[in-house]
Amino acid sequence: MERWCNQVAVELLVPLDVMRQEYDGAASLPDEVSRLARRFKVSTLVILRRIHDAGGMTRQEFWNAYHAEVERLLAIPRGSGGNFYLTQAARVSKRFAAALVTSTLEGRTLYNDAFRMLGFSKQGDLQGTIASASTKKIKIPNASIGLGVKCMTPFEMLRHERARFILGPQP
Repeated sequence: MERWCNQVAVELLVPLDVMRQEYDGAASLPDEVSRLARRFKVSTLVILRRIHDAGGMTRQEFWNAYHAEVERLLAIPRGSGGNFYLTQAARVSKRFAAALVTSTLEGRTLYNDAFRMLGFSKQGDLQGTIASASTKKIKIPNASIGLGVKCMTPFEMLRHERARFILGPQP
């Protein structure tokens, strides 16, 4: 069953007919694997397997290239893994984030629901990242900054809307 699921998945990600059309056997294998991986948005190992499936290399050539690619991937220096909150804008569209932040600030969406939709597991996850960007403990506005969405404080909103408050009884 798992093998069948893998076959379905790979056919959806890298259709064999399209792979045969795209594959340039005259190009250098590392360059072609890299190009195809970017084209299909899959790993280089998946591309190697699909080249083999398409008849572009023998079984022995596949395994030699596969092991060489695994060694190349393992030799790539590991960074910090990136910052989950700084890359949030790449995972959540700005339009969605803006609508969600607005809805939450207006009280139409619960904070917990907003955190869940943004991929935060709990308030503490967000508070930890806010400390580096701000000394305040305001959750949603700082999240919106991290997402690249414009946000304003309640005072800025009142100024923008030219709100007037009348203190005392009206004459």
